[in-house]
Amino acid sequence: MKTPLRMHIHQRGLSLVELMVALVAGLLLAGVGTSLLVNSLSADTTNMRYTRLNQDLRSVLNSMTHDIARAGQWGLADQVVHLSKTTELSFSGDSGTVTATGLDSETSSTKNAFAGALANGLVDLTLFMLPSTGTRIDGTIESVPDADTLSVTINASPAANPGPLPETRIYAQSWTVLNPFGVIFPGSADPDVGSCIIVSYDLNGDGLYDDDHETFGYRYDATDKAIRISTGETSCTSGDWYNLTDPDFVEIPAGGFQVTRIRTAATASNQLVGSVDEYLISISGTLKSDTAVTRSLSAAVKVRNNAFH
Repeated sequence: MKTPLRMHIHQRGLSLVELMVALVAGLLLAGVGTSLLVNSLSADTTNMRYTRLNQDLRSVLNSMTHDIARAGQWGLADQVVHLSKTTELSFSGDSGTVTATGLDSETSSTKNAFAGALANGLVDLTLFMLPSTGTRIDGTIESVPDADTLSVTINASPAANPGPLPETRIYAQSWTVLNPFGVIFPGSADPDVGSCIIVSYDLNGDGLYDDDHETFGYRYDATDKAIRISTGETSCTSGDWYNLTDPDFVEIPAGGFQVTRIRTAATASNQLVGSVDEYLISISGTLKSDTAVTRSLSAAVKVRNNAFH
């Protein structure tokens, strides 16, 4: 019997050239992958920085629009409007510190006009008066001795809107008490464009003006290149102001924070001017670690409460 033919399969490995080609191809693929990963991480880092910059500026913008919209809110506004419509004021004199007695506009009888929250809320505020003859005269409410009288000091020259009163009876709807809350907007060269704004509103609704807790300011600081905030300050150039944006992370360039006042409506009646104001806020910022990352935001906000002055 013959022995079966044995089949021999010859195997051989990669040649040196083939191995080197494979290594080079692998290195190229690894390099491309690494490059894509680095680019992806770099893009992610840039996006994260951009997002944080956007969030920081957006936070400032939201805070400002919230405060500006509420400027002038006063817990006693409705009561004062109703009081002026239904009450006459009879004065004990025409100058100096006098007593103003509240009278019912229909019966001319004494009425308890200044009871309740008004007893404390009117003290130190400005009493605006329009006599039937003459022009506007202002006075300062010194105290509320009882529910039907006010103690008022009539402005004397050279104060604004000086007395004496040409008549000692001021009819209903010819007087009001000026709202102690509002907006301080010190525009520089242009009175309607500035880098600081201070607003106040009746935060707790008690009708009393507490400037320590109900006044909020925003201004640009050129030294830190930051937007600063204050609570309780009525001056843009003094007092305690604190950085609202982080100068170690973001820089606000010169001109990067601007507030523009847009007076949308104004009516005048015998020197009493009512206006509805709107403000345009513009903020620009740059990452301190990467000046190529910048962001600009803007928003227009209308004051909800009419201002009288």
